[in-house]
Amino acid sequence: MYPYISIYGHDIPVYTLCASVGAIVAMAIECHLLLVSKQFKKYIDYILVSFIGILIGGKAFGILSTLLSDYNKTGLIILDDILLRSGFVFYGGLIGFLVTLMLICRIANKPFHEMSGTLGISIPLFHAFGRVGCYFGGCCYGKISSSWLAIPYTIVLKEDIHLRFPVQIYEAIFEFLMFITMYLTYKRHSNYRTKVLSIYLFTYSIFRFFIEFLRGDEIRGIYGLLSFSQYISIMVFIISLLYLIRKEKI
Repeated sequence: MYPYISIYGHDIPVYTLCASVGAIVAMAIECHLLLVSKQFKKYIDYILVSFIGILIGGKAFGILSTLLSDYNKTGLIILDDILLRSGFVFYGGLIGFLVTLMLICRIANKPFHEMSGTLGISIPLFHAFGRVGCYFGGCCYGKISSSWLAIPYTIVLKEDIHLRFPVQIYEAIFEFLMFITMYLTYKRHSNYRTKVLSIYLFTYSIFRFFIEFLRGDEIRGIYGLLSFSQYISIMVFIISLLYLIRKEKI
């Protein structure tokens, strides 16, 4: 919609700006929580190194999503310019980050669950900023609709304007609410601190599964009746649910 903003004569991608601000704010919150819980020195290096998992996972899932979309349209796996044609998938970055961090903790013989609660607070905050960036950047847009919930939305690269569901804003609002809810849960219920991340993932997977039905962008990848992210949501839902059940029994 407004993919670039001019700052001192330079065109800056709005998505990059929003994501950067979100990363800074979320990291500040994460550092604060780690300091308060006296875990900063113990885990901050592991978190920073795990950022590489965000890049690898996000791009890997973006490639898989694009390949699924190509196959659904043409029945072929098209590898030409796949790195340029594929985007960056939040789920991929999230899973890549968490898996990398868990592996590092395991290698260092440090309990991942001990600090995982803080991640359940900072991750939705970062994602909220990212979805605002998606709205202005013109990606991850909603389906065309005449519903009162739809708004005029311009896809700049296609010079296309229609009434569409502003799914990016829906998700940004949801993530801000999850940030507040997870923060209050972490602060007020100490016995839930090791479960905050799983509670967030469990709740987000449900929300993401259903809001995907309102998505209208082609690059998200459709295979069968569901999108790539919906299949991932089902997986995240099952894993987080099993973890929460296991924690209740311990």
